[in-house]
Amino acid sequence: MVVYNTQLEDSANNIKNYLNNIKTKKEFKSTSLPKNNDNDKKEEVLENPFLDITLRKFIDDFVLTWHKIIFDLLEIKRYDNLKKAEFWDKFMYLLHIFIDIFWVPDRIFYVGVGFIILSFFVFFITVTN
Repeated sequence: MVVYNTQLEDSANNIKNYLNNIKTKKEFKSTSLPKNNDNDKKEEVLENPFLDITLRKFIDDFVLTWHKIIFDLLEIKRYDNLKKAEFWDKFMYLLHIFIDIFWVPDRIFYVGVGFIILSFFVFFITVTN
């Protein structure tokens, strides 16, 4: 351990150490790629359920999902509690109904695709006016 007489010597030494640290970090260090010893093994491909389906199956699932959503929205029993509540309670209850219908894990992808298609229709309608 080095003892310094002044704070100036201490700060000069700290600056010198800092600059040396920067120089060592800037030096080029050559690296090499790791050697692959498993040439015989096939690479495992992760299966993605949305990329591995045919267009026909995608369209069928899309139509079936929106069919279920429309029938869930038309179910009258879901709206029985709306008649007895205040307007803010009605709003919250409707919000919970929509969340229960649209945010089902199997439906969420097709709901997103449906909203994208709907946004294209709205865009083209507004552009043509």
